[in-house]
Parts: sequence; C-alpha cells; structure tokens
Amino acid sequence: MKKIFRYLILLASLSLHAAAWGDMADNGVECSVVMEKTRFDARETFPDFKLVFTNKGEARSVAVAEEPASLTLSIADTSRFREGRITVRFRNEGNEPVRIPDEINDETADYFFVTVLRTERGDVRILNREIGTMTFQRPMNYRELAPGQEYSVTIPVCLKKVDLEGWKQCSCELETRYYNQQGKDCFLGKLRATAKLALQ
Repeated sequence: MKKIFRYLILLASLSLHAAAWGDMADNGVECSVVMEKTRFDARETFPDFKLVFTNKGEARSVAVAEEPASLTLSIADTSRFREGRITVRFRNEGNEPVRIPDEINDETADYFFVTVLRTERGDVRILNREIGTMTFQRPMNYRELAPGQEYSVTIPVCLKKVDLEGWKQCSCELETRYYNQQGKDCFLGKLRATAKLALQ
C-alpha cells in the first residue's frame, strides 16, 4: 500500500508539471524523477524531489520542494467531510497582489489538488477520484488576491476507499496539496495544508 501511495502522488506531480512544457512539444515529453531521499515512510510528509523533463534532447530540471511563499493554503472547513466535501482557503500573506487560476470546481479539482487521509494506525487513503492532467484550450480565468485577502473554495473528496464506520473515533490527519504549473503571471508551484480530523 505504501508503494502504491508513493507512486500515485508522484504521478500527480509529474502530470501537472509535464502539462506546462509538454504542450510546446511536437512529440511527447520524457520525464524522470530524482528523489532527495532514497528511503521514506508513506506516513511522513512527502519528501522533496526533482523532475527532469527531456524534450527533443533538451533537459530541464524542476524542483518540487515545499518552499516559503507569500500565498498560503489551509483547510478551512471539514464539517462536510462525510458528504465528500472540504473547504480550502488561499491567503495572500505578502505585500503584492497574487493571481491564481479561477478554474477550480468539482470537475477540475482533482487536477489541482491531491488529498490524502492518514490514520494514527498507519492507514493511508488517497481521496482523489482520478489523477491526471488537464490542458485548457482557452485563456484561463484568474482571481487576484490583494495583500491580506483570502479566497475559499469547496472541493470534492472521494470516500469510496475510506472505512467511515471502522475508523470512527480514530484520530486522522487530512492533507491536501495544491499544484499549479499552468497560466501566465500567476502563482506557480506547490502549497500544502493539513488538518486533524476525527471521524464521528
């Protein structure tokens, strides 16, 4: 299970990063992964790694590490978790306006977010319905956040593989990661947020 979890998270990251460069290639883009750590536990925070894209012999490295950013992400509301919904919140902590794609909805959320549930017993479940890429065939819409401004959006989580009854009263950690490498003059990178969750 740990290996499956590890590779699915990598696949999500690879897909979203390849979309930004792959559209410029006549042929496909080859990608390899360089891990900063060779041993890790799936229950731990996912480690930093590098993506190396090769397009017609040209190589480009992209670090996928969690770096400080003026834009932050938090899990704002989990009260509808059992209904398959959580609310996440973006906040601009910097001194300059920040733009993000205003394209997050029930149909696209799985391409921007990877959400994982972990229990204190070591159970791990990925809560995405699917993991893949999305290429917009039109100019993207954006939302600009002024310094100190927040924006909340509700996203779906898939509970098909979660034992809601068996995990009652179990202490859990919910983690979601936002990835974006598409768009112009907007935030490009990764954000992470966690929240404690008790399945009542």
